Amino acid sequence: SLDDSGVRWSVINVDSTTCGSVGFGTSSPTASDVDPVVVFEGAKPGFRLFESDAGAGDFEVQANGGLFNIVNTSGALTRLTIDGSGKVGIGTASPSGIFHVNGTSPQLFFTGGAGENIDLIFGEGTPPAAGFKIRYAGSAANNEFQIQSTENGTSFTNRLQIERGGRVGLGSGSGTGINNEVLTVSDSG
Repeated sequence: SLDDSGVRWSVINVDSTTCGSVGFGTSSPTASDVDPVVVFEGAKPGFRLFESDAGAGDFEVQANGGLFNIVNTSGALTRLTIDGSGKVGIGTASPSGIFHVNGTSPQLFFTGGAGENIDLIFGEGTPPAAGFKIRYAGSAANNEFQIQSTENGTSFTNRLQIERGGRVGLGSGSGTGINNEVLTVSDSG
């Protein structure tokens, strides 16, 4: 490579002693004994993806101050951050929890195929020994929203069901169902 004054300098280096590791901005890329790697060094190492459409945003993947970032370079907006402790931020460069979403009216979408259930489970352990499940029951005849609980981690019991038509079932027991009334309450004992 040549700089603006015509002086030759090395930007890309391939080290044959480390399985062909490639270095950008370094003369000594390193790798494990078996897997070659690409090494970027510098104050804010990364790479940029340019799209030929002038109206589209370009993105940069970078390491910066101990953070892994994906940045929209058109507006210098950090779109995704992973910090050293594993916290993930979307729309924030400083995630304050294990998963932090920031933005104007942020929404999370969980979608599946026709007739599939979509679950969000809260509890202790994997699988949870005790906890709750929020379920979209796509397999139910009326595509129900359900809140279920478990005390053993293997079987969940409906505690609340809401049909898309607005009928509600509330109560305990696995047989909790919704009759033709607007509200059905059951108690197994």
